[in-house]
Amino acid sequence: KKNAAILIRDKELSGPRLAREILFLLKDKKRLITMGENSKILAQPGAAEKVAECILKLIKC
Repeated sequence: KKNAAILIRDKELSGPRLAREILFLLKDKKRLITMGENSKILAQPGAAEKVAECILKLIKC
């Protein structure tokens, strides 16, 4: 979403594929910085706590 991440589908994921993507990002500092900035825009502060609260509510039902 919004160039904030790289998606590798499960069926396409392998050690070599992951290594290629990581090396690509390490060589492309501009893209890495852009991805970091874009991920901050999409961030949802407190999301982990909200998810945990929902799970706890479901468990108690």
